[in-house]
Amino acid sequence: MLTDAPLSDIVERFRAADAGASMMVVPPSNTFHCVDVGEDGRVGSITPVSDMPLWVNGGFFVLRQEVFDHIPVNGDLVADGCAELAKRGRLLAYPHRGYWRPSDTVNQRLELDQAWERDDRPWALWEQV
Repeated sequence: MLTDAPLSDIVERFRAADAGASMMVVPPSNTFHCVDVGEDGRVGSITPVSDMPLWVNGGFFVLRQEVFDHIPVNGDLVADGCAELAKRGRLLAYPHRGYWRPSDTVNQRLELDQAWERDDRPWALWEQV
């Protein structure tokens, strides 16, 4: 994942909140649409997912040791550790509406490489200094 999020601000907010973990959350970034379908099958509305009041895990975390106490052997950081902290009110979200792109697939990586070649790289904060 690449982002222009202010990582030092995320850490400072985490420290001030005395949370067990913090995760950066971002709006969904895909082209899907939510479709409201009535009982009769008629569509009432179509809304882009990116316009919904939804947030997804942006893949950047600040963690304290306690999150690992909630992850079983072969467990998962988010599904086990963060979910348990959320139940206890110990998980903090950092909503970020700025630049964020995943790099999980070959196509996503290709898009990022092409953006780099075009000098379109808002994640390269070191170039903006």
